[in-house]
Amino acid sequence: MLPFGLGEVRPNGVGRYALVVLIIAFVNLATAPGKRRLLWLALILPALFLLMQTQSRSSLLGLAAASMLFVLIKGVNLRFLVAGPVAAYAIWSPGHLAARAN
Repeated sequence: MLPFGLGEVRPNGVGRYALVVLIIAFVNLATAPGKRRLLWLALILPALFLLMQTQSRSSLLGLAAASMLFVLIKGVNLRFLVAGPVAAYAIWSPGHLAARAN
C-alpha cells in the first residue's frame, strides 16, 4: 500500500519503472565517457534488484528485448561478456521461481 491511502503498488507497474531506469542507466554506462559513467551503477543495482523482486514477466521480457537491441546497435563488445550473464540470470531467476511457485 502507498502512504496516505493513495492505492496499492502492483508488481507490473513497479517492474516497468525499474525497467525504464535500467535501460537508461545501461545505455549511459556503456556510452558515457570518463569515470562519471560509473555513477550509473548506483541506479542499476537497486533497479535490477527491484525488477528481480517484482517478478514481472513482461518487464523481464522487455529487458531481454532492449538488451538484444542494444547489442545489435552497438555491436559485440568484450564488456558484454560480463554484463550478459548477469542480465541473463536476472531475467531467468524470477521467471523460474514464479513457475516453481505455481
